[in-house]
Order: sequence, then structure tokens, then C-alpha cells
Amino acid sequence: MKTKNKSDFQIYQLEKNTLGDLCEYHVALEAAKRGAKVYKNISCVGYADLILEIDDRFIPIDVKARYWVDEKNSFRTKASTALCQVVCVEPDDVNGWTISWPLKHGGKTSEHVNCPEGLEAFWE
Repeated sequence: MKTKNKSDFQIYQLEKNTLGDLCEYHVALEAAKRGAKVYKNISCVGYADLILEIDDRFIPIDVKARYWVDEKNSFRTKASTALCQVVCVEPDDVNGWTISWPLKHGGKTSEHVNCPEGLEAFWE
């Protein structure tokens, strides 16, 4: 069953900070599985949730949950408030969680607006 209706997912019933924590741990785990060294911010201060070390590069990451907005017919996230590289997580109880770099404006395609050079396919 494919759905984009936010109310269909139990995960969206979680308290906002809990959902954010789960998204951060999901990104950390998936990045490590792809060969990155992951350094986790253990406090709620600072602009980065994680720092990924990939190919001798250190990339500060701000993890954002992505959600579907019916009125806009597209995905949205609070990525514009980030002070470093953003990674988006689409929490989905039905189809699994998806991680990607931010999508271009409109959020309907897999074209990424902002990602580190050479890492376009890192989350695929």
C-alpha cells in the first residue's frame, strides 16, 4: 500500500523531538552502513546533528524530517533553516524510511538541489 497521507502513519503521532531523534539515528546507521565514519552530537546545541567523515572530508549534517503536504502536492521540510548540509528523512510506516539530500523546489523529483560534490548517489 503506497500512501503519502501523513495521518496514515503512526510515526507522525510521536512527539516532534522524538521523531527528530529517530531520524538522526536512522541517518547515522545508514551512513555507517555505507562506509562513513559518523560523529554524533550528544547535546541539543550546535548547528549540526552529525558529522560524517567520507573520503577524508568532514561534512556537518543537519537531519530534517520530510513530510507530504496535500495542499502543495509536494514534500516539505524545514531545510531552509539549516546552517550546514541537510539530509532529509521521509519517515514512512508502510514503505520504509527514505534518506536523501534536499530535493529541488517543489519536491516532486529525485533531482537534488544541494549535496556534497561526488556524493550525489550516497543515499541510493
